[in-house]
Amino acid sequence: MVSKEFSELRLQLITKTKEQLAAAVGFDTLCIQSLAGYDDLIVQLNGLSKRLREWHAYTLPELDHFVKDHEKYTELIATKTREELVGEYVKDTSMGANISEKDYNAIVQFAQHIHSLYAYRHELLSYIESILQEHMPNVATLLGTTLAARLLAGAGSLKRLSRLPSSTVQLLGAEKALFRHLKTGARSPKYGHVYNHQLLQQSPAKIRGKVARALADKTSICAKLDYFGGEFLADKYKKALEDKFPRQ
Repeated sequence: MVSKEFSELRLQLITKTKEQLAAAVGFDTLCIQSLAGYDDLIVQLNGLSKRLREWHAYTLPELDHFVKDHEKYTELIATKTREELVGEYVKDTSMGANISEKDYNAIVQFAQHIHSLYAYRHELLSYIESILQEHMPNVATLLGTTLAARLLAGAGSLKRLSRLPSSTVQLLGAEKALFRHLKTGARSPKYGHVYNHQLLQQSPAKIRGKVARALADKTSICAKLDYFGGEFLADKYKKALEDKFPRQ
């Protein structure tokens, strides 16, 4: 028979575990999940936009030729009539089928739903930016919203990101290439997510490795400043990098 003391101890341990689980959910977790949702949304929007293009091309194929951006294409169909689109993008008579108003309204409603998802995508990105600016302003300012969030997701938490050496920060996002290098002797990767930073994109290929090391070094410092409550120095570091690696 279970003693009263054992039952009380069990309840105390359960309560303590619940408290620890609740405390483990910090801004890191919320930001990482938001980024995952943002990425999922982009995948879904690309698929839905391609479906809209194929569907709408039956009645106005010319629009697909003139408007390549998915979001802009969706907005046009969602907010303009077919007659307005014909007037703007077709010089003469459209080669598309003359479908009924009921059928075209179905396309418009589909476009409107997609358009609302595009609007929500921007709202979700703004939410992620607000989290990063509140909890890790140095990293967010140095790298930008999406890149800072991806490094946070790659590290798992700001605590771990602040403790990683800059060489590891440089390779976050290139884990598959790194494991392939270790397993097969393939060429070692020079950078992971940091490759998407503007500094690397505008630098010649021959110095991108050097730029990536410098950027990862400053990122590591900024992560420590954010985690340990240091001052805001991201603007200073960002300018130093831009001066050292001017746009080519």
